Amino acid sequence: MFLYLWMMIQVLVETLPVSSSGHVALMHKIAEKCNWQMPEVVMAQSWAFDYVLQGVSALLFVVYFFTIWWKLVIDRPVHLAALADRKVWKHIFTKVLLFGIAADAMTFFCWVIKIDQLIQLPLACGFSITALSLYSLAYAPVSKKIDIWDVRSGLLLGLVQGCALLPGISRFGTTFTALRWLGYKNDDAFAFSFLIQWPLIFAGSLLGLKALVDAGLLQKIMTLPLLICMTLAGIVAYWLFCWVHVMIEKNLLWKFCYYMIIPVVLALVI
Repeated sequence: MFLYLWMMIQVLVETLPVSSSGHVALMHKIAEKCNWQMPEVVMAQSWAFDYVLQGVSALLFVVYFFTIWWKLVIDRPVHLAALADRKVWKHIFTKVLLFGIAADAMTFFCWVIKIDQLIQLPLACGFSITALSLYSLAYAPVSKKIDIWDVRSGLLLGLVQGCALLPGISRFGTTFTALRWLGYKNDDAFAFSFLIQWPLIFAGSLLGLKALVDAGLLQKIMTLPLLICMTLAGIVAYWLFCWVHVMIEKNLLWKFCYYMIIPVVLALVI
């Protein structure tokens, strides 16, 4: 049951701007308080299991955003013939690739230096930062004409995404907020927030999968019932993602700041 709950929280909350990793950490604190032990089979490779779960989100995001990302990156209608256009590749190498490298290199740097260990941020503080970030969306400026592939924006987003490695800080919530304050349109901010994350969580899920295989734990952990539940959770997560997109289009994402009161209080009292 422990693994099922962990899986559901990770997969479902990943689609919301409220910090899935923070909620998983909160779940572990509650489990410890209630003497609910993590299964021994996953204890030594808990990080790998968590990374593999992110693979479900990676699949969900690429399905949801494929046509949107194509139009942003390729800047052409969705058709393979567009890949034969030299202008497309020039755009990719001079704009898209540099932006992506700047963003993910900055995030990777934060991961390498173990920012979550350098800064001992209490979970409640991380949740509070997420809440304040979301609240600021209510005052974000109207979108303006900007270069959406500006490298400086990429560096800033990478730093924000790197800081989201700290417990309780929502990567989705803070990067979306940063993009909106930089002048990006709602839909572009939504798409970019997950575009810069996707290579990292895809690579992470492969790393986690390899670790479980090398440890001989994959078949012990990934049982058929768990895989079925992961599939169902992915379907529900897709529906949640559609709902979140509607909230973004209506400029209502900031209202998630009210929900953040719950995890802040729980993190303080547990």
